[in-house]
Amino acid sequence: MCFVGVTTVTAGVLSIQNIFWPLVRNRDRCSRAIWIPLLMAIFIVGVVLVVFDAVRRWIAVLNGAEAARRSIRPAGLGKNEIKMGCC
Repeated sequence: MCFVGVTTVTAGVLSIQNIFWPLVRNRDRCSRAIWIPLLMAIFIVGVVLVVFDAVRRWIAVLNGAEAARRSIRPAGLGKNEIKMGCC
């Protein structure tokens, strides 16, 4: 997850600097070019928030907090039951 996060943030920053920001500066080529780097920046902030929240949870668990318990089983199934198919 950390590798994918770092790669995503790096690619996003480089894309803004090298691809999208020159489009913003030259408005003759694209009239809506300001939205592209803005949306990319929002995406980068989202990735950073997800990674920081994961690190915060890891540190809490390492310090003795109970790990989150989420089940992917639908409600009503027993511990060893697996429901296959759509119905």
